[in-house]
Amino acid sequence: VHLLFCSAQWPGAYCDTKFGCCYPKTGKPAVDFSIHGLWPNYNDGGYPSHCDNGSPFLPSEV
Repeated sequence: VHLLFCSAQWPGAYCDTKFGCCYPKTGKPAVDFSIHGLWPNYNDGGYPSHCDNGSPFLPSEV
């Protein structure tokens, strides 16, 4: 793994689109960004597709 791809989303802006979400009973979501995901990637655009228990995640290497 060469890098971690972080995907953020802005729910309030997504709900403003015509294909957006239905507002919950509490109203439009907050204007804060939220983390959608954090995924391992390779420099060539590929990504690990199979788990390898022989290569554990080491937070100290991040």
